Amino acid sequence: MTDKVVVDSSVAVKWFVVEPSSVEAHRILEVYQTGTLTLLVPDLLYAEVGNIVWKKHRFQSIATEDAQEILAVFRLVTFVVTSSAALLEEGYRWR
Repeated sequence: MTDKVVVDSSVAVKWFVVEPSSVEAHRILEVYQTGTLTLLVPDLLYAEVGNIVWKKHRFQSIATEDAQEILAVFRLVTFVVTSSAALLEEGYRWR
């Protein structure tokens, strides 16, 4: 049995861009990579991450190649995509 955690775009972006709380976000990714954690995400995650990467490229000087690499690697992560409404309660709970 694997544990589950709800991940939103603010956490996912921290896997690729150093920001406050990036260390904690990387811990989530590391546990996921061991196969003992399931990542639940809202259905808007892909659009949100794309928008954040675009803004970082446009306004914070992330190179085009780096932005494309972020998106390519992001696509490799396996998520359980769920409606945003269904994740309301799970997203609220912090363990």
